[in-house]
Amino acid sequence: MKRLALIVMMTAPLLGYANSYNCHYNDQGHVGSVNISLSNIVADINIVINNQERQFKDCIVSNDDFGTLIDCNNNGVDFLLQINNQVEPAEGGIMSEEHNLFVDIDC
Repeated sequence: MKRLALIVMMTAPLLGYANSYNCHYNDQGHVGSVNISLSNIVADINIVINNQERQFKDCIVSNDDFGTLIDCNNNGVDFLLQINNQVEPAEGGIMSEEHNLFVDIDC
């Protein structure tokens, strides 16, 4: 039993804890939704932009002084999302020149 507990304690941090956030934004009267599935390494994002759903998969996750930065530029897409999950409820922002979207998000 002790051996099992030791194995679980050693491997749990390697699995990466997944968090999900359901957020929304208001861009000059255009309301959109953002669903974020976040682990310690990668994130997947589903977002509605101008009534069209977009999906970004395997975005790179990094942490800084302002929270978590999710960078989807690795697939040739101009899309960054900053989320401060240290506050309740979580909040952040989206930056995408390609989609002309520079908005705050509330989760």
